[in-house]
Amino acid sequence: MDESFGKRLTLLVAGAGYGKSTLLARWTEDLRSAWYTATAEDRQLSSLAAGIADAIRPHVGAVGSEFVAALAESGEELARAEMLAAQLCDALDTALTHDLVLVLDDVQEMSSAPSLRLVEGLCRQAPETLHVVLVSRDELDLRVDRLRAQGQVLELSSSDLAFTPEEVDALAVALLGQDGEIAPSMHAATGGWPAAVRLALEALVPVSANERHSALERLRRPGSPLFSFLAHEVFEREPPEVQELVRTVAPFESFTIELCEALGLAQPETAITGLVKRGLFVQQRAQDFALHALVRDFARSAWPWTSEEEQALHLRAAAWLESRGRFEDAMRELAVAAHEPELARLLESYGQALLTSGGADTFVRLASGLPAALRTAEIEKLVGEALVMRTDYDGAIAAFDRAAAKSGGVDAGLAWRLGMAHHFSGDFAGALSSYARAGADRGQSRDDALLAAWEAGTHGLFYRLDEARGLADEALRLAELCSDDRAVAAASASAALVAGREGRFVDADAHLETALAAAARCGDLLLLSRIRTNVASGLTERGFYVEALVQLDEAMGLAEIPGFTSGARTLTNRANTRLRLGLLDEAAADFHAIVELSRKTANKEIGWGLVGLGDVYREQGNLSLARSAYEEGISRLEDVTADGVPAGLTGLARVLVDDDPAAARRHAERAVEGPARSPAWPLNTLGWVALALGDREGAAEAAVAAMRLARERDDRHALAEALEIEVFASDEPGLGVARLEEALAIWRVLGSQVRLAECELALAKLSSGVEAHAARDRAERKLRALGVRISANAAAGLLRMVASPTPVAVAVQALGGFVVLRDGVPVPGSAWQTRKSRDLLKILVCRRGRATPRELAMEALWPGEDPGVLGNRLSVALSLLRLVVDPDRRFPSEHFVRADRESISVNLDVVLVDVEVFLHEAETGLSLRAAGEKEEANEWLAQAEALYAGEVLEGDPYTDWTISLREDARAAYISVANALARDASESENHDLALRYFLRILGRDPFDEGAYLGLVSTLERCGRRGEARRAYRRYVARMGEIGATPAAFPNVTSA
Repeated sequence: MDESFGKRLTLLVAGAGYGKSTLLARWTEDLRSAWYTATAEDRQLSSLAAGIADAIRPHVGAVGSEFVAALAESGEELARAEMLAAQLCDALDTALTHDLVLVLDDVQEMSSAPSLRLVEGLCRQAPETLHVVLVSRDELDLRVDRLRAQGQVLELSSSDLAFTPEEVDALAVALLGQDGEIAPSMHAATGGWPAAVRLALEALVPVSANERHSALERLRRPGSPLFSFLAHEVFEREPPEVQELVRTVAPFESFTIELCEALGLAQPETAITGLVKRGLFVQQRAQDFALHALVRDFARSAWPWTSEEEQALHLRAAAWLESRGRFEDAMRELAVAAHEPELARLLESYGQALLTSGGADTFVRLASGLPAALRTAEIEKLVGEALVMRTDYDGAIAAFDRAAAKSGGVDAGLAWRLGMAHHFSGDFAGALSSYARAGADRGQSRDDALLAAWEAGTHGLFYRLDEARGLADEALRLAELCSDDRAVAAASASAALVAGREGRFVDADAHLETALAAAARCGDLLLLSRIRTNVASGLTERGFYVEALVQLDEAMGLAEIPGFTSGARTLTNRANTRLRLGLLDEAAADFHAIVELSRKTANKEIGWGLVGLGDVYREQGNLSLARSAYEEGISRLEDVTADGVPAGLTGLARVLVDDDPAAARRHAERAVEGPARSPAWPLNTLGWVALALGDREGAAEAAVAAMRLARERDDRHALAEALEIEVFASDEPGLGVARLEEALAIWRVLGSQVRLAECELALAKLSSGVEAHAARDRAERKLRALGVRISANAAAGLLRMVASPTPVAVAVQALGGFVVLRDGVPVPGSAWQTRKSRDLLKILVCRRGRATPRELAMEALWPGEDPGVLGNRLSVALSLLRLVVDPDRRFPSEHFVRADRESISVNLDVVLVDVEVFLHEAETGLSLRAAGEKEEANEWLAQAEALYAGEVLEGDPYTDWTISLREDARAAYISVANALARDASESENHDLALRYFLRILGRDPFDEGAYLGLVSTLERCGRRGEARRAYRRYVARMGEIGATPAAFPNVTSA
């Protein structure tokens, strides 16, 4: 067993009676160890996780309040298992300074997929000082092949535990006084099975020496059950009190001395202690005792109780457990006894305590087994609360409706719970309808205060501020009357939301401070997480981004629970804050996670994640993807929140200024008319759109209005943007540099990296001389490092105003979308008279300058049609294409697009195609790197990485003719980014390495090397919480493709 100290995992698999538990008990006597024995209850993930946490508590202390909250929640079980494993490992990693052996016994009892996933997660993610030992009677379906390959698994089986003939001989000498006579026969009869050897020797003790061989021979006869026969022989010699003890405790999976006394056994301690010392029948565990499984089976078969007698035993046990405050154990005994009325009584009386302690799964399972007649209104209400914790909102609403039917109506308590379930699912109209079901005649109870608070919050989301303010004031009054902390916290949070919407930030801050204190006192972790998220939201709106991230880190820890609602809203706020700081890759990862979770849970607020992704794509210069994300996000937010659609329209307007200028202006004007959390932002969008369309007067008007609102609401971000708009909208000489320097100072204070670099570039462009030239180069390098594509056809904004046009007659941008530029100016969508001429150019670009047979082009453009009638159509498309790229006919017709009777091709000597430039730079850099020219290679690789704005022709994801070039470019990008990430890691430039790993995962979410590199880098930075979350995402991705995840990287923090 000592080999276990060099392994992450030891598997000890052998049948009953091989002494597995005895061996481990003796081995761990002088070791730091934690022991947990599984039962059938541990097929429920929460039960197993709680049991392991209790077992390790003496060595690591309490695992943490967020872990307790997680036990009370539910979600997708396999993902939940990984999360719980991560939290356990976090506690171990923080607290363990020496080796600890964690023994999980009887693992076969809890062999459900989620429970085994928790165990796998422990083995992979735990620090090197933890050594997990799994003890099972049956083979386990564990995904540990990679740990085996790494030499991290020790496997022991029954053959390792069976007694050898020499060991049997030693035991025979000790018990029978014989030397060498009985041992060979004993070993042959038992196969070295330790339990059988021990019991056979016990049975032979009273037999005379000359009859022992014949007695042993009877065990070989056909039909003679070895263990039962030996058990009979041994039991017949045990005193009556031992027999009664074994018979009485046989119906129970475990027992204590106190329980035995409650069951009527006289002085059970003596009998139990004696059996433990002799190694017979009883196994001692950490907190209790258990009969050997085979002994238990034998006793229940040989000395059965009647069903009435066994039920009476379980009822007595349940009563004793209830008297000791062990309500969940008492409920389990009542369920075994099938005494439904008593079980219903306990569920109703102590269900709330069970939910608070993390027993939502247990409560729902036990309550579901009750007949409808016994499921009272209170039980149904508790079922609803448990299902909300498990994010089963439809099930929760159905349970609350059943409670209403049983109680004859909807009171305030049911109304706010129903509304909460609708609210969390994104159905705000349903939430308002639920609140109204309580009627107009309200009381002054805690539930009335909570109802008013929830209703105020929902009205506030739709900017119905008069209704929201009145309800929030009423909630505050009722909360003060009932002096309930949960009511105070909820009421203060709703009052803060209203104050923030009205720009009363001092009042909002005061209310949030009260809410935080009250939520902490009542121990409502989800409420506490929501309030911290609200605090962070207010800080972000006013430009205190770093301070907001501190609050969000706290909230993320509290909201790190399975289930989407609270955690995703916190994640949305963090993503937006990271976006404002210019951390585009980190923000993109958060927004992708939000969208993925929302799709899985059908949450109606998915639109916020999509709009956020649109913002990231817009900042990066990927306008095609940005447009798609905005349009889907807006459609999802139409009926969800009042400010959701304007938020999406502000982004969509900026990306449409080239493709659809009229729509861009229309969207910007609509956004200005709608409600907004930061009302100056839509005005800034209108200003930028006006500038892009040449309307300087309109831009100036928008900038003035935006500056006024920004100053009123202390919105420094909006103020800086408005100052930038004023620079390009004004004719006043000398205004530009002064206004840009003012904006620059704001961006520097806010810490917004992208905005700071753009402003520095603008200042450099408005200045002259050597210093200005150097400043421009620095700013451009900084923007590329941040993942920003510098282009004259960028979205409406500062970068568009200062980016230099491409100095070539015709250029094609195929990375991240499709744009054709003539002399650096984007060709508007209206210039393409037919889509086929546009598609023809795309096909030629994907052919990379090679001649494209006319038949191939016709089949691609008009698949399945008769080639005999397509020749003229292709000629028309070709003529229109040449007219688009050279409308003034400045060049010969064959200059940009060549054609003969057989084929067509694009002339790459004169048409600049961005994907060709990218591939050239990537191939050059990778070749230099392979040749050992690392420093020069990195210059080429960094330039190539900055050029990759997205997938080739992302607007045509399903066309066959894009596949080859798209895959070539993607593979080249992954190689480039991996090389840059490795170099950054080696030079301990962790921030840069993180950016590259995140960008790789943005292109290929299943890249294992990038995931493990990301986790390792986060660990080296000391960002352990983020590392654990990243590792869980990696495990989930590997699960999607059926791959076994690698172990959590063990690295040394910087």
